[in-house]
Amino acid sequence: MFGVELHAKLSLVKCQQYMAKKISIKKYAVALYEATVALPPSALPAAINNFLVILERHHLLLKLPRLIEEFKTYAQKQEGEIPVQISTAKPLSDETLNLVASELKQSLNQNVVVKNISDLSLIGGAAVRIADTIVDGTLKNQLENLRLELSKSY
Repeated sequence: MFGVELHAKLSLVKCQQYMAKKISIKKYAVALYEATVALPPSALPAAINNFLVILERHHLLLKLPRLIEEFKTYAQKQEGEIPVQISTAKPLSDETLNLVASELKQSLNQNVVVKNISDLSLIGGAAVRIADTIVDGTLKNQLENLRLELSKSY
């Protein structure tokens, strides 16, 4: 038990070193990853609890959902995975998602993690985000581009 508590305390110290100054949510996510990546599984609950205490002290608990997303993105990057988000008007089938993942894995020569987001405002088509690059092939975007082109004509 002493070893688990010691690991948790050391991870807390690492987090506090990162957080000595006011920093971005992304940096908090990086701090959490760096503080926990080498911990044994038995030490993780205490380390995460300590991290939550730090977030509470800095009044950042409401930012936790964004921090979790940043943590996942950073962890995927560290593990050699590329996050891919596909936004469509209707949910894609598992078969389609698997096909997209397979094609992207082959073309990028890296592991990909595909996530589908349903957004009724898109009307049709898809917007694909691969890491930090967005390809917007939605009908909504095409109509907006057409509107802009037509407004230039007049």
